[in-house]
Amino acid sequence: MIPKTILKPAILFFSAFLVLCNVHAQKINILKKVDSLISLNQFDEAHKIIKVKNKRSLLGHLVYPTGQIELLKNPNTQFTDALELFERITKENQNDSVSYQANLGMGLLHLAQGTVIKATPYLDKANSLAYSLKSVKKIIASEHYLSELGLKLGDFGALVTHNNKALNYLRKNKALEIKLTPRIYNYKASLMHFTAKPDSANFYFKKAIATIDT
Repeated sequence: MIPKTILKPAILFFSAFLVLCNVHAQKINILKKVDSLISLNQFDEAHKIIKVKNKRSLLGHLVYPTGQIELLKNPNTQFTDALELFERITKENQNDSVSYQANLGMGLLHLAQGTVIKATPYLDKANSLAYSLKSVKKIIASEHYLSELGLKLGDFGALVTHNNKALNYLRKNKALEIKLTPRIYNYKASLMHFTAKPDSANFYFKKAIATIDT
């Protein structure tokens, strides 16, 4: 029989774990719903959910879809709503994880719009926060998007540097499921192709295809 002194803390820990899992699942479901509505051009419905579900833990994740709605309505948008949400996060001194997501969201919006210079400070900040959080997934994502920024700016050095950093973290954390893995390998393969290294290019293209299939 398990002693009560051990059983009670174990039950409390397990209960707390279940609560965290439930909160995470709810967050994922809300974001999937918003994304689905946006893909169906139901912008008003998506915006209603964003307005209602803007709890503190979700705020950072909502910056990108808020701006996405604005961008799809007007390609020349100034991202007024997204910036309003971003500034709210900044003023409320949200934790680094929320700030990371907000900065990443604003950076990705500017990449999507083609206003790439404006993406730079947001993606740099997201990268800095990812390292301070010591989150491998966030580090890999921010390094990849900085490599994409380098590509769009025509900065070959930045493209190579950040792609290599993302790859190094992938190699050291093979057990992690990283959605961006195929894109990171594809960027590396393209770099090998353009630097006249066909064998290396084929190797990384095959790695990219293999990670899509898994």
